[in-house]
Amino acid sequence: PIRFHGLIHNNMVKMFSLTPDEMRQGEGLMTRIEHFDTARLESAKANLRGVDVLGLHDAVEAFCDELAERFSWRLGASVRANRTEPFSVPSSFRARIAADNAADVELYNYARTLCAQRHQAMSR
Repeated sequence: PIRFHGLIHNNMVKMFSLTPDEMRQGEGLMTRIEHFDTARLESAKANLRGVDVLGLHDAVEAFCDELAERFSWRLGASVRANRTEPFSVPSSFRARIAADNAADVELYNYARTLCAQRHQAMSR
């Protein structure tokens, strides 16, 4: 339960919606949030909109290219660490992960839309 509520269950929504008071009353970044309602998700989305540079896991190279161009950084070649070979997992386990992180999935889809809007605006 400590790992689940502290590091897994809708963790990105939690991280983008935690208030300083919640962090002080809880365990900092490990603060336990059990219920992810619409208000918490909307707060996470609002805070995500305030992030100046936004990248996506499935577009890391494009994100690095943007960082290099925007800040004149030389990031070097891509580095991959801790790679594992794919393996099968039961569909019931995948379903549980999806259910446990439904708010995170919604936030990620919102981030994809936000990234697309920003790239479109920069292209003009």
